[in-house]
Amino acid sequence: GESYKTVVARLDDELVSYSASVGCGTELFQASGKKNPHPVQFGLKLSSELEKMGDMVAWADRLAHECEFPEEKVLSTCKRLITSIKGSMRDEGSVLSTVLTTMLHDTLSPQVQFCSLEQRPFLERCICDITGTCKA
Repeated sequence: GESYKTVVARLDDELVSYSASVGCGTELFQASGKKNPHPVQFGLKLSSELEKMGDMVAWADRLAHECEFPEEKVLSTCKRLITSIKGSMRDEGSVLSTVLTTMLHDTLSPQVQFCSLEQRPFLERCICDITGTCKA
């Protein structure tokens, strides 16, 4: 797989613009009023010249499966997600959403397993064994 630095260099060299985001939690209620079918989301937005579009889509697909990120990047991302979860737990709407989700679904359901209350301990375990996390 490609290294993190190679990926960043390619993004800078070959794209018009790019951005990535990670969302963690259930967000049962959204501004649009639609239920979110995917409680954990990774968003990648790539803008390229039209003639490079096919190559960039194929590369992005491979990237999701083959890129190797250094432990310090994975560690900082886990810590950032935990901080985000702590922040969402200060918002009454997020807390209500999480509590309702845990009340409505089985404890082993994806809706509960991916909610903020479950993700925080999971991320904390990942931080404690960052080498094992990166190998998984």
